[in-house]
Amino acid sequence: MNKEKEITIKQSELDEIMKRMERLEKAANKARLANIDSKNPKETGKIVNLRMIDGRVITSWNNMTKNIVEKSPAGIWKEDQQVEITFEDGKKEKMPYVVFTRRYSLLPMSVKKEVKEEDGSITFIGETEDGKTYEISDRFIN
Repeated sequence: MNKEKEITIKQSELDEIMKRMERLEKAANKARLANIDSKNPKETGKIVNLRMIDGRVITSWNNMTKNIVEKSPAGIWKEDQQVEITFEDGKKEKMPYVVFTRRYSLLPMSVKKEVKEEDGSITFIGETEDGKTYEISDRFIN
């Protein structure tokens, strides 16, 4: 049976250590931390972010189903850009690109397995905090 040691520390000392940790995290170089984490995946585990809209996970999207950007004779720019997104239940929805980029939220997923595809892409198989399992291409994460 693995027993952890318990230590006693003064509250003021713990507060000082926590303040120092917060300062170090704020000053840390994010790229270097990511590099260290990628070289030591067992320590942190790989986390990727899935995109969600209205509580539904997005599994893929088409780049642009419609992409019109033009300038009117009056000098006013007009855009009509549409994307088609596919949700986890297989339902598809078209929406303006600007709405898509403003409405999505991120859902962290812990990666359990990575599968390298023939085209060079990677498929991540993982689990979210609520226990749901997803299989998603690297093109549609973060």
